[in-house]
Amino acid sequence: APDKGRGSLYFEWYDSLTGVPCMQKTVAFEKASVLFNIASLYTQIGTRQDRTTEEGLDCAVDNFLRAAGTFQYITENFNNAPSGDLGSDCLKMLVQLMLGQARECLLEKTVMGLQDGNDLDLCLELSQEAAHVSTAYDEVLRATVDTTVKDCMPYSWLCLVQVKREHYRAMAD
Repeated sequence: APDKGRGSLYFEWYDSLTGVPCMQKTVAFEKASVLFNIASLYTQIGTRQDRTTEEGLDCAVDNFLRAAGTFQYITENFNNAPSGDLGSDCLKMLVQLMLGQARECLLEKTVMGLQDGNDLDLCLELSQEAAHVSTAYDEVLRATVDTTVKDCMPYSWLCLVQVKREHYRAMAD
C-alpha cells in the first residue's frame, strides 16, 4: 500500500465499467477523472430530456455532443490511463456511443416532422437519417469488438447497440 504519511497526495477513483479501484499521485489522473465524470453527467442529462418535444430533443442532442466532446478531449490530452475507462479504446467507444445517441435524437426529430404530413421528401430524409444512425451504432460496435473494451463493456450495452444498428438499418431500407 502507498505510504500516505510522507506528504504525497494520492487520488483514488473507481473504473466506471468494472468498479476496480485505481490510485495515482498524478494531478493529470485527477483531471481526467473529473472530466470523465463531467462527460458522464452530460450523458445523464441527455437521457433525461423529454424526447417527445422538439426542445427536449435539441437539449438531448446538445448534451450527448458535449459528452462526446469531453470524452474526445480526454482521449487527445491524457495518455497512459491507469484505469480501463480512461483508456483510449474505451473513450473512443464512448465518443461513438454519444454520437450515435445524438444521431438517434435527430432521427426522432425527423419522425416528428413526418407527423405533420406524409411528404415524400420527409420520408427520404427519414430513410437517410436512419442510415446515419445505423452507421453510428456500427462505429460503436467496431470500437468495441476488436478492442479490450469488449471485456469490460456490459453485455446488455453490446446487445442493445447491435439491436439499434439493425433496427435503423431496416428502417433505412
